[in-house]
Amino acid sequence: NLGLTNNINKLGVEATRLKDVEGKLEGIAKEQGATVKKLQEIVDENGKIIEEKKELIKADTMQAMMSAVLESDFDETGSFSDREIHRLVLRLGNLPAIEFNEKLLRAKVTANRSLHSVIDLLQDIERVDERVPDEERIFRVKSQG
Repeated sequence: NLGLTNNINKLGVEATRLKDVEGKLEGIAKEQGATVKKLQEIVDENGKIIEEKKELIKADTMQAMMSAVLESDFDETGSFSDREIHRLVLRLGNLPAIEFNEKLLRAKVTANRSLHSVIDLLQDIERVDERVPDEERIFRVKSQG
């Protein structure tokens, strides 16, 4: 009987110790769960920030391209001479954020020299359809990195 009582007491102590360990493990699991959740929230927020940065870069690039077009119409006639087309190509070539198909740009601007048609060409940078072959794409934003 005494041996059984000792065993029961030991089991009681062991059960209490196991409950303490279980409580600690539950605490760790909850903390890690919260940490994982917080990490996921940070990753999601970072993704949103990256997308916002891309949009800002695109807007800055469009603004710089628009300035290059407007400054290239030197005589402000709203029509591009051969010399102004050359200036436009040089100005666009100095923009670090874009690359462009010079031959295609020259052909399109020469075909319709109006300021409005050149501005319409800038919209090409908005085309993200990957099915458009590179030889038909005039502008591309350079990858960052």
